[in-house]
Amino acid sequence: MSRRSLVALLALAACADPPLAVAPKPGGTSATVVATATPATSPLVPVHPDDAILGDRQAPLTLIVFADYQCAYCRKAEPRVAALKEHYGDALRIVWKDFPLGFHKRARPAAIAARKVQRQKGDAAFFAFHDRLMDGDLDEASLHKLLAEAGVSDDPDPEAEALVDRGVAEASQLGITGTPGFVLDGVRRIGLRQLDDAETVFDAHKAKAEALLAQGVPRGDVYAKLVEEAWVPPPPPIEVEEPVSSEVWKVELGRAPSRGPKDAPVTLVVFGDFECPFCKKHEATLAAIEAKYPGKVRLVFKHHPLGFHASALPTAVFMAQIQEKGGDALFFKARDAVFAAGDLSDEGLVRVADKLGLPGKQLLAAALAHELEDRVEDDLEQAEDLAVKGTPCTFVNGRRLDGARKLAVFTKVIDEELAKAKALVDGGKPAEKVYEATIAGGTHRGAIDLPIPAAAPFRGPKDAKVVLQVFSDFECPFCQRFALVRPEVDGSGALFEIEKAYPKQVRIVFRNYPLSFHKHARRLAAFGLEVHKQKGNATFFLLHDALFAAQPAHDDATLSGLAKKFGVDWKKAEAALEAGTWDKVIDEDVAAAEKAHVEAAPSVWINGRFVVGAQPFPVFKRKIDRALKKAAP
Repeated sequence: MSRRSLVALLALAACADPPLAVAPKPGGTSATVVATATPATSPLVPVHPDDAILGDRQAPLTLIVFADYQCAYCRKAEPRVAALKEHYGDALRIVWKDFPLGFHKRARPAAIAARKVQRQKGDAAFFAFHDRLMDGDLDEASLHKLLAEAGVSDDPDPEAEALVDRGVAEASQLGITGTPGFVLDGVRRIGLRQLDDAETVFDAHKAKAEALLAQGVPRGDVYAKLVEEAWVPPPPPIEVEEPVSSEVWKVELGRAPSRGPKDAPVTLVVFGDFECPFCKKHEATLAAIEAKYPGKVRLVFKHHPLGFHASALPTAVFMAQIQEKGGDALFFKARDAVFAAGDLSDEGLVRVADKLGLPGKQLLAAALAHELEDRVEDDLEQAEDLAVKGTPCTFVNGRRLDGARKLAVFTKVIDEELAKAKALVDGGKPAEKVYEATIAGGTHRGAIDLPIPAAAPFRGPKDAKVVLQVFSDFECPFCQRFALVRPEVDGSGALFEIEKAYPKQVRIVFRNYPLSFHKHARRLAAFGLEVHKQKGNATFFLLHDALFAAQPAHDDATLSGLAKKFGVDWKKAEAALEAGTWDKVIDEDVAAAEKAHVEAAPSVWINGRFVVGAQPFPVFKRKIDRALKKAAP
């Protein structure tokens, strides 16, 4: 469950809180929908009647989420929020507050659109629309289409805008400085990783809530008392720089474009994304470094287009064309111009090339034909090997600095590396060999070796050049999205598309990765293995599709019905489930996944490389085509 979605939450909401009736409004649009139940609130961390609330409006436990629809980390937080709501049920409510960041240009319009839905259709409709925003495009045309499909007017709505502005103001007042931000009954947490202790906080608060209720405190007053005890006012902002590790990574330069002397004592390798606002901010620091250390620094650029930046990959491929046609010097002139202009449209890129005397339209045609895309893929694979997660990521003689760090931080590291380089040269090392010597023996992960269990269910030729090991969970909606074609869900059915496109070149191997917060996932996994034992691969994959199609059903009546449908001996299967016959096999799959650094389902291993999440088919196609090319004799 690695994609960002509130599908599980919406299912709960549909059972507990049906959509409110909507009265007609003069002019043909809908009147504002107002929930009648007053939500529990606190003067310290308020919850307003017109906040978007999922669950019992007076629940004793409250998770307030400050987020941005264009923020990748907010999308990644969705499964964790869903898991908490599932775990605590009616005892927990989710309160969504908008915090669109200024550099995410599509975030505020998306937030306003969602508030229009809430005001016209109610909270349940808001969260359904919210889910589509988290999974889809946020351009103006897409928002207009989604609103039309929801039956919501796209007329200007100052009150919807005011709700968004209020969320931004409250984030500032509560000390929420980034997204995603969370307030757990008055306990402030900022960032995806900071949600890891949520169950510890809520378990303690649940016990306090139960004690308060036993003392006769009204249910609607419990939240205020929990907040009063837990709330710590935000401290004044203090800028603290993280120390830079002395660990050296083996960052090979390959054919990446470079600027500066080849024998420079210090080499900066920057993994960047042309659509990333932090990369653009980083440009000023890089320019200052080059000015401060003339002749002593070499700048090397590596492509790392992030998947949620729609224009990043096409721009990277276009820039590879510029390097190929014009060399490194023109590449860097184009790079500087693209970051400065911020125009990643086809026309904008062509203009940059034309101004440099290069045939812009010709280069664009080559880029659209995916020529030289393998160079970008080379950089992306290297980024995986170096554990690069975001952009910008800069390696200074192999030492990693994540993010757009301050000039003073870079200066300190560069000065240290200059001293080390001088010592090497004084010891007889040729200047042009300093970088090679510095990174020799550095950290480098490489492709992940993942042996295939002999008894694992599989489909496709045994001698296929490409093997996909799919780590999956039968209770996970994102695994369902990956496995099955669902016309109403964009990008679904990638596994089906893979098998249709590569019937003889790809073998699919199923591995179990039941997530701990899915209470029935292990039993479903064991049932699948028992069916595989009794009836073989073909029936297993029929069951595979049937289990996903049956979500969220997971009871024994469902399983026994499927057993009958596929000719499986249910009594034997039931006995195996009760005896824990398949526990060891499942544990071995989970252990293999953890050793390979798998943290989410679905995760798909493709000849040593992982694709995480229910990505659309084109993402897998690029990886598979690349693997086939490498495997060719």
